[in-house]
Amino acid sequence: MASLKPLLELQRVDTALLQLKHRLATLEERTNLTAATTVLAGFNKELVSVMTQLKAAQHDIELLEIDNKKRDSSIAKYVQQLKTIIAPREAEALQHEIAMATTERSNNDDKELALLEVVEQFDRQQTELNHQIVKQTKLSIKPSRLCLWRYNSASS
Repeated sequence: MASLKPLLELQRVDTALLQLKHRLATLEERTNLTAATTVLAGFNKELVSVMTQLKAAQHDIELLEIDNKKRDSSIAKYVQQLKTIIAPREAEALQHEIAMATTERSNNDDKELALLEVVEQFDRQQTELNHQIVKQTKLSIKPSRLCLWRYNSASS
């Protein structure tokens, strides 16, 4: 009977370790951490999407600005040519070209304004997502990790 006491004690310790392992795996903090990490991953994915769209809108604005500079130089060139033209038909054709270039320039300006509003919206979304990421990290992830670390340290 005396030789079974160490085995019973070993079994008790082994059972306690298994219970601790199970408790560690099923802690509420672990569930909270998993949920918070999932939410954080969603925020990060959305942030990447917003940043991609923001860069695309900024690139489109740059292209419109380049096109507007070309139109401005064309208008200036046509105005200069108009000063040296004597024939009414040639003057009429140049005036038509100036009007077309001015219309295109105006359309580009309208597109650029719309894109600037989109960029502003994306900037606001990016700021809000960054705020949500910081908030999620501070309020959910760090406390859960700290609690799990303490639990792991205590059970070691």
